[in-house]
Amino acid sequence: MSPASTSVLLGALLEDFSQVTRPNSKISGRRPHTPSPAVACRAVKADTYRDLDRAPVSAKPDTVPDPATPVLIHGAAPAALAAWKSAMAADKASDEQLDDDRLRRARIYGIDIVRGLGRRGAEAAHSSLGMLAELPRAVPVSVGLTLGDGWRDTMALIRARGRGVRFHVNSDSPGQRRMADAIRAAVAEGCAFSWSCGHWQPVTEPPQDTDPVAEAGSLPGILNILLATAQAVRGADSGAVAAELGRTDTVDVVDAVQELSPLIARRVRRLLRGFAVYRIAPAVDALTDLGLLPKIVTPMALTP
Repeated sequence: MSPASTSVLLGALLEDFSQVTRPNSKISGRRPHTPSPAVACRAVKADTYRDLDRAPVSAKPDTVPDPATPVLIHGAAPAALAAWKSAMAADKASDEQLDDDRLRRARIYGIDIVRGLGRRGAEAAHSSLGMLAELPRAVPVSVGLTLGDGWRDTMALIRARGRGVRFHVNSDSPGQRRMADAIRAAVAEGCAFSWSCGHWQPVTEPPQDTDPVAEAGSLPGILNILLATAQAVRGADSGAVAAELGRTDTVDVVDAVQELSPLIARRVRRLLRGFAVYRIAPAVDALTDLGLLPKIVTPMALTP
């Protein structure tokens, strides 16, 4: 068992997309977002980024984000660039004055270009990235990519521009074989990748369909994808990578994750950036219940 490896693998792995996917939810029993080492950032819509901290409590998700959590600007390229410029201008304007607004302002985690490449593929990627030409190379950028026809060529173009991809899967898996191919291709290209919002569980659930030909269905588990990526960085073939995605024994999967060496763990996370989740608290709780994250005392629930 390697606690160090587990810390590397799960640290800053989850991306809180609740503000993007459920911006107007009104739930009376909100509980504050408890900081966790597994939480990397909170995504905000590019066109509403400047108004985020002035939004009424009722417009915030059921798990209230920590305002200090780094911000991932999510949107179309022009809006994302404008939001980033606005954030940089605000920082510069308050450089010499540590006011309350500056103390509350979260640092920018990166830019996430929304899905929209399915129809024109590489052409659309080229256009979106061209709009971000003035963005410093040090600012991480991921570009949404569906696993349809031509995805390999589009990923190669994105990688050539020094940016990463976000594979779009939604709630249904495109199939273990195709996901395995995507992981292997990203590793071979040295292309950083992340995964779009979906119903991510820690471990792949047993198939409900008895038809062995039916590949699409529930998504693989987060831990399974970590193991599949580990196989890919070792140079395994597509079959071996896909086999990791299909493992459903929770104890075996957790043990396999904990047995990865620190070197492999670092190589995996150098490429696999994270998972977008609809609700951050259940995802953190699920990994904590498996003994993979430290238990954190949760503050008392807020009352409306």
